[in-house]
Amino acid sequence: MPSVDSAPKLVAQLPTTIEELEAARTRVLGETDFYRGFEAAFYESVPAEPADEAGKAKAGVCRFLLGQEGRAFELLAKQKGELAAFIRAKILLGRGDAQRALKEIGAVLEKKSGCLPARLVRADALAQLSDAAALEKDVKDLQKSHADSADAPYVLGLLRELEGEYDEAVRAWQQALAVEPHHVGALYRLAQHQALRGDTETAIDLYERLCNQTPAPAGALLNLGLLFEDDEDYQLARNCFQRILDFDPSHARARLYLQDVSASSAQFYDEERRRNEDKHAAVLGIPITDFELSVRSRNCLATMNVRTLGDLISLSEPELLAFKNFGETSLTEIKQVLTQKGLTLGMLPPKPDSNIGLRALEVDRSTAVHKPVAELDLSVRSRRALDTLGVRTLGELCGLSEQQLLACKNFGQTSLMEIKKKLEAFGMTFKAD
Repeated sequence: MPSVDSAPKLVAQLPTTIEELEAARTRVLGETDFYRGFEAAFYESVPAEPADEAGKAKAGVCRFLLGQEGRAFELLAKQKGELAAFIRAKILLGRGDAQRALKEIGAVLEKKSGCLPARLVRADALAQLSDAAALEKDVKDLQKSHADSADAPYVLGLLRELEGEYDEAVRAWQQALAVEPHHVGALYRLAQHQALRGDTETAIDLYERLCNQTPAPAGALLNLGLLFEDDEDYQLARNCFQRILDFDPSHARARLYLQDVSASSAQFYDEERRRNEDKHAAVLGIPITDFELSVRSRNCLATMNVRTLGDLISLSEPELLAFKNFGETSLTEIKQVLTQKGLTLGMLPPKPDSNIGLRALEVDRSTAVHKPVAELDLSVRSRRALDTLGVRTLGELCGLSEQQLLACKNFGQTSLMEIKKKLEAFGMTFKAD
């Protein structure tokens, strides 16, 4: 596959080899702008429910590149070819089904015995199955063909762990990291080893190093979340599990663990912390109209849909100054108001449903109906729901009623209000019930 310099080109010209597939997935999941571009191009050009096998194969590969492994597996379940078999093996391995993963990857290696990504999947599957004899053969082969790489000592570490030589296994993984400091397998195995030894602090550090990479392995996020839960850091645990579900809503273990940690955190009540949170929320909820601002400042903030101090501190100085008729005088005036309350601009992240930019636009409704919904910058849950319903444009979205949307699985009032605000910016509404 030639070098692909844009996300739409990647959708049109998908990888043809496993090596290209791995490189493409790293880029899609590792670069935010590229991910958004790829996702938008995919939703625009590929049917949500392909009717033919070629369409299912294309959609399955795209879903895998987007991190939507559950849906990818469904689409590729009956597909032939090395890419489909490799993807199924990777997903099965992540689910702990090493026996089926080994069967899938075996078919790939029968045709391409030198494919390194496939050989590493096989090694991990053999380690899960505790097949030391077969793994020893793979170690010898890798030491001959990839002696200078990080993968050879990594697989050697897997073998030493099976043999009960834990110190030797640790040394092998450390050797792998010396060659490749971000080696996913070595970091993951070292983190597991430290957790089993009871050194949770080191394990958490290693898992965090791993999860700060993109893409972060789902297994690492699951294990890190469980360690946080054990330490009663429930919010951090929730973040780990939710991060998996943001990409793959069908991930059963992540959903189960998220439910468990939410139930556990609900059993604890910190009265002082709650009082502080309520006090802080009360300050952020103070209306802008309570302060003596100039007419120009009030008009600008009203146009930007800034109603409270909380809305205001979610904006940065450049965002305010970029707005028409808003200058340094107004900025100084607003900063003085915030200082009185111990607040500063930009101290809160923007609201997920913020549509200040959209409200400031003068949009021609006749052309807006053809605008792709992918350009609305919706939350993951809302995008998934519209994808399920096969909605591609604002015109199609306005053809639905609120009840039709609410009937969609996992679509609630929060998603409804988010989309409703986006449509209002274009002078559009849902169909009447």
